[in-house]
Amino acid sequence: MITPDYGSFVNITILLVHEAPPPGANGPEYDFSPGCGNCGDCITACPTGAISENGVNTLICLRNYITKPENMPEEDYPKMGRRIQGCDTCQLACPRNAALEREQPPTDMIDCMKLEKLLTKPDFGLLSKYISTWYAKENRIKTQAALAAANTGRKDLLPLIQTLIGSEDKMLDKTARWAAGRLTEGTLDESK
Repeated sequence: MITPDYGSFVNITILLVHEAPPPGANGPEYDFSPGCGNCGDCITACPTGAISENGVNTLICLRNYITKPENMPEEDYPKMGRRIQGCDTCQLACPRNAALEREQPPTDMIDCMKLEKLLTKPDFGLLSKYISTWYAKENRIKTQAALAAANTGRKDLLPLIQTLIGSEDKMLDKTARWAAGRLTEGTLDESK
């Protein structure tokens, strides 16, 4: 969905319809938005190849992996980059979004998203302003923070990551081990 004011940065969670849609309602004659120009920029930009001419495979989308890290194959850990929540790489590549004004995140958001805090004691009171409450689970946040620290080369955070190794949460333990190994080996992909 593309709108004039928000480009493709739109999400419909639920749509209530009081009657059956007309036959062929998915065709262009019923699409009143500016629509996708089929340039393929989102396909090219997607880090995991989740987008194709046939649509989006949400199972391999980074946004899905962030909410269900246990489904992410280890070879996709580097593709996570510095993300803590969301991806939006496809959105940023879309020419329909080029004219949208970018806003600087609030200072308190920047402060609560610092990797040092996320790896130790995330401030869920503040995080809940920016991350939906169903997502804000401590081990999930720490999992993403460990990946982000490793993918950005934050060797100063290695001691904090090492404290997560041996966690009862298997996913947190696995990603902490991977992150510590990556930071120890120094095998960073500088393109991220």
